[in-house]
Amino acid sequence: MTANTSIIDKSTTTIRSWNPTTKRYDFTFKFAFDSKETYLDFRAQWKKEYAELSASIRDTKKQIRETQKAGNYAGSLQAFLRQERWEASRMLAMRVASKVEANRQYQAQKAAAAA
Repeated sequence: MTANTSIIDKSTTTIRSWNPTTKRYDFTFKFAFDSKETYLDFRAQWKKEYAELSASIRDTKKQIRETQKAGNYAGSLQAFLRQERWEASRMLAMRVASKVEANRQYQAQKAAAAA
C-alpha cells in the first residue's frame, strides 16, 4: 500500500488549485509530448497505469469488506482507498486534458502546414 510515481508523473507537470464554487480541486497539466507518436506512447502508458490503479482500487475495496466482516478496524485501508480514488480522479482529468492538448497541437500543426 504505497503510492507509486509513474513515468507519466515524471514527464507531466500537474497543478492543483481549489475551486470554491464546486468545492473540489481543479487540475491543470503541462504535458511533455509534442508529436503524435509521443502522444500515443503517453496514452498507452496512461492506459496501463490506470488499469493497474483500477485493479488496486478493487482489491482495496475487497480487503476492506473482508476486514470489516471479520470485525476488525479498516480505517487505514479506507484512508488508502480515498487516496487511490483521488489519484484515479486526477488521472481521468489528465486524460481529458491530454486529449485537448493533442488536438490543439494537431490543429496548430495543420494550420502551420496550410500557411
